[in-house]
Order: sequence, then structure tokens, then C-alpha cells
Amino acid sequence: MISLAGSKQQGLIGLLSPVENKIRWLANGTFTLYLMHMPVMLFLTSVLPGEVDNPLRGLTILLLCLVVCYSLATFTERRKQFWTRVVDKSAIKLGLARSPN
Repeated sequence: MISLAGSKQQGLIGLLSPVENKIRWLANGTFTLYLMHMPVMLFLTSVLPGEVDNPLRGLTILLLCLVVCYSLATFTERRKQFWTRVVDKSAIKLGLARSPN
């Protein structure tokens, strides 16, 4: 029974291997998506013309929201090391932290 579960898992891993990089790229933007989706959707809802109950408008807002959020993730989440260095250096300059020396 255990070996059967292991073979199923191997099958799933083998199935997902070709798209692993794409899945990881999407997964690395989820925190920005979580934080920004509502403000972005509200903004897009207020600036895009059209009837509120129009399904095409809703789909457009959803797709634009995903594009905006994942674009923001490129400058925030995917550059964590850069922003960590910026914050650390700023804290040291402001006297809020000591140099690691």
C-alpha cells in the first residue's frame, strides 16, 4: 500500500515537472496578490467604463488585476534581498540598528 502511494506521488511529480518553473513563478507572487488584489480591483472597477453586471467587464477587471498584481510582485516580492539591504542600510543610517561588523 505504501509503495502504491509513493508511485502515485512520483507520477504527479513527473506530470508537473515540465511546468515547475511556471508554478514556482506564480507561487512567488501570491503574497503581493493577496495584499493588493482588493485595492487594485476597486481602482479598476472605478476607472473602467461599462455596466456593473457586464461579464466581459468583470473578466477584464480580473485579468487586469492579475497582471497588475504580478507586475508589482516583480518589484517587491521577487526582489526581497534588495529591499532587505535597503531597509537594513537605512536603519543603520538612522541609528535604529547597528552595523553587523
